[in-house]
Amino acid sequence: MDSTPERGIDVAVRLAGDQSNLARLLGLSQQAIQKWVDKGKPSPEGARAIEAIFGEQCTRVMLDPYLFGPIPPSQVIRSHHQDHQ
Repeated sequence: MDSTPERGIDVAVRLAGDQSNLARLLGLSQQAIQKWVDKGKPSPEGARAIEAIFGEQCTRVMLDPYLFGPIPPSQVIRSHHQDHQ
């Protein structure tokens, strides 16, 4: 098992089921979500919208800790798959 923390945007995609579902929930295109995944985080507005949908399961702090503050240890989610770098 990999102990690398899962990125917040990856948590959001996983919770939604896939990028297309997350895009539908947010009223965006799948391409917009792909850009966030490539960048490693959503826009600040996107982070707030994702938090509004998923609450404590995927907070804006998890999505962009540099903008919204450090991630509390209780919110760190460890990846359960091998990193595909």
